[in-house]
Amino acid sequence: MANTVPSRPLFHSRCQVDVHFQVGPAKIGPFEVILDYDRLSSGDIVGYVLGDCEVAFELEPILEAEGLCTLSSVDGTQPEISAVGVLMEEVSHSSGTGVVGNFRCQEVTERIPKTGGCAPSERSVSFRMSACLKSLEPGGRVRTDNSGERRVESRDISLDLGWPHGTIQLSHCYLWDERPVLPRVGHYASFPALRFRADASAVAISDADFLATAKQFADDTVLLLSLSARQWVVWYQYTYSSTQGLIFYRLDSSRAVSGKYQLRAYIAHGHLQEFLRVCVPVFHRFRANGQDLRMPILFWLTGQDASSTPYLESRFGLAVMALEKLLGVLRASLSIPTAKWRATSLKKKIETACDFYRQSWTDLYPSDYGRSTPMWIETRNRLFHEPESIDPKRLARELDRVSILFCRLLLTAVEWSEPIAPDAFGSILTTET
Repeated sequence: MANTVPSRPLFHSRCQVDVHFQVGPAKIGPFEVILDYDRLSSGDIVGYVLGDCEVAFELEPILEAEGLCTLSSVDGTQPEISAVGVLMEEVSHSSGTGVVGNFRCQEVTERIPKTGGCAPSERSVSFRMSACLKSLEPGGRVRTDNSGERRVESRDISLDLGWPHGTIQLSHCYLWDERPVLPRVGHYASFPALRFRADASAVAISDADFLATAKQFADDTVLLLSLSARQWVVWYQYTYSSTQGLIFYRLDSSRAVSGKYQLRAYIAHGHLQEFLRVCVPVFHRFRANGQDLRMPILFWLTGQDASSTPYLESRFGLAVMALEKLLGVLRASLSIPTAKWRATSLKKKIETACDFYRQSWTDLYPSDYGRSTPMWIETRNRLFHEPESIDPKRLARELDRVSILFCRLLLTAVEWSEPIAPDAFGSILTTET
């Protein structure tokens, strides 16, 4: 382990603070640490413990601890920092002073109190997103005038998602790093963000409830963006201006896909804003009725990500799990008692859901298919319960068929009846069984 702190890359933020580590009931420290993270991606949150050999020996109980620990800044220090999911990875007993420990954090929260705070109707929270689809990308650019002064011009997109406490905007935000980068004296970078701003209707709710409802709408928005993109879009940090001061929260998310893309997007170009307007409130109605659509989508998205799930068998299995989970969530809408539903065959469940939502699976097979049961059910049974392997081409075709049926039922359930992208799943699979 290097004895010095690595140089700070562009657009990385660093904070030096005195902290205690909490391992079970024991509080260990204080230690002088540096926290480091990339401001433009949802990558690792790393930390460095500074000191000498004596400090390194004090870190041994943290290194040997079973499970993750927490840390918090020493009482009375500013800013007030806390972290959870802390894992001490390495401790060095080399001579001299410098970095004696490396650790990682899953979440970091920084609180900066301010005198008086803001009024309840002036609260706002901004969620930084890992990516934004091109069809919903807010406008923005950096211009340099004749005097050499740089100006940021942006065009926000207002989103009507049924949030009851104010307004939501999709913004194009900019960061400036002043360090020289040849041939420039600094560098701009941009990222998309969801901004929630309070209005007079939010006066009666607490800071905690304001943030909780905003997080719920942000979660559902990025999940539906992920569904459309067929890749993970996440928020990975927020800045909250509350009545008590500023709260900065950072999450290490391994699911994020950074960059701007419209790869195999499922919702037709130009319809994504309307898709969110229609579907986010329906998501909330399902949740209020005890029907959570998040888990089926999570299974489906995981199976769509070939980089993290490279095996066809795993991707097919996840797609089937997503569809079966979706059918279970929709059971209440079909008004079928739980006991009866559990005794119903998968084929019958599909038929019932397709009849209720006026969808079909038969058009995904050749006209001479001649079977009353989708072939992917037989493929599922063979994959899950029999030892022999399955032809990869067959698995790939049935994976797409399961995915198409999943999206048909899901999008109809969330009341989306507008166009989907014509090439969302490539050519329609009606030529081969």
